Amino acid sequence: MDNLIFTSSPAVVRRYALRLLLCMALTDALGMMRAHRFAISTIAWNAVFMAGYLGLVLGTRTKVGSAGIQVRRAGVPAALRPWAEIASIQEETTKGGTFLLRVELADGKRFALPRPMRAPGKSDPTYDVQRDQILSCWQRMRTDPGNVT
Repeated sequence: MDNLIFTSSPAVVRRYALRLLLCMALTDALGMMRAHRFAISTIAWNAVFMAGYLGLVLGTRTKVGSAGIQVRRAGVPAALRPWAEIASIQEETTKGGTFLLRVELADGKRFALPRPMRAPGKSDPTYDVQRDQILSCWQRMRTDPGNVT
């Protein structure tokens, strides 16, 4: 079985980066209007914040392969969950309306996959395809653990 890797799409990264840049520009403008001596520190802190935020967005991924599901979040070592440990995978909608996949382990612990996900009100045809790929892979591995094709 080939590894399937799900990360943030370039469109999502651009959208969040543009929103963040707009917020930074507004805070920089307010800092300059308030007192010029704070403008440099405001710009520097905004740059650090943006780099960290983009690191979070770009650093998360879900990798599905014959060994199981590997989840990687920014700043945290990747965690591999073998198929034998996975009791179920279900699509859930959060209170905010975001669609995501939640994995339940045999010991009862649960965690959400960082990717794929679909934001509320956003049309994303790739989400449905990626969700179906993960679910069909899990079904295949659950019914025939020796099937790695």
